Amino acid sequence: MKNAMKVFFVISSLLMLSNSMCAQSKSVVDALKSKTEYVQVRDYKMAYRSMGKGSPIILCNRFRGTMDSWDPAFLNMLATQYNVITFDYPGTASSKGELPTTMAGVASEVVALANALGFKKFIIAGWSYGGMVAQTMAVLYPDPIMKVIIFGTNPPGQPVVPTEAIFLQKSGEWDNDLADEEILFFEPNSTFSRKAAQLSHDRIAGRKSDIDVLVQQPVWPRYFEGVKSFYEDKDDVRTRLGKAPFPILMVAGDHDIANFVENWFALNRKLPNVQLMVMPQSGHGPQHQYPELVANYMMTFLKFSSKP
Repeated sequence: MKNAMKVFFVISSLLMLSNSMCAQSKSVVDALKSKTEYVQVRDYKMAYRSMGKGSPIILCNRFRGTMDSWDPAFLNMLATQYNVITFDYPGTASSKGELPTTMAGVASEVVALANALGFKKFIIAGWSYGGMVAQTMAVLYPDPIMKVIIFGTNPPGQPVVPTEAIFLQKSGEWDNDLADEEILFFEPNSTFSRKAAQLSHDRIAGRKSDIDVLVQQPVWPRYFEGVKSFYEDKDDVRTRLGKAPFPILMVAGDHDIANFVENWFALNRKLPNVQLMVMPQSGHGPQHQYPELVANYMMTFLKFSSKP
């Protein structure tokens, strides 16, 4: 009788677990199926995708990045707790308008996007070029921002360690394959990182419909003008960043050949609201090599961090 009761309990527990998992699976977000939408921003329409529910996280993209450049595993994990917004900058990919040539100008357009979507408060996050946009927003437009998360980017002002030539060469090629991605976003000297590159590449390639268009070459110089303005730092973002009224998380790869993590070390004591996290055996895209881990670090930071 006791054994029968045990069996009944085990079967009941498994059924309850199965039903729970089925219920969860229905609510799981699939970034590969998120639909491209358009919103009027100023006098042009901006392309964006929205997934998940909760406080909004606006993700600012890298140089030449489109809505399809984000790893779906990373987006899916964030979307379990937040409303994740990806978008194309004005004048790039599927968005109309024109990409500004100053980082302050790009930051203004992202704020305009948030306003158009009806966000009174939001979390701003950015990768590489997008990290520069997010830092500029943190200083010039702090009021609607809740917290800031950046990855694979440089701090404002002239970097101590410059970008390696191989990154500039590969990022300037029209059609990057997996071998290029290993150099651009991962650590090619690490077998572990190369395997992660293949997995991320395959996840991104899983999108089969509603595919974004590439950023056309005539637009590329406008990105470089924006980066130049960020390094010239006429708005003194470098000094003012540490006075921003919210905590900032910076996630870096230990060998980022585009934006070296070493450029942040001299600012560790000068920016008391900035936390620096370094991921091992990784390059310019730590959130693609460790999608679930970085997303969970981000969510923990968002839940528990506060400005000192």
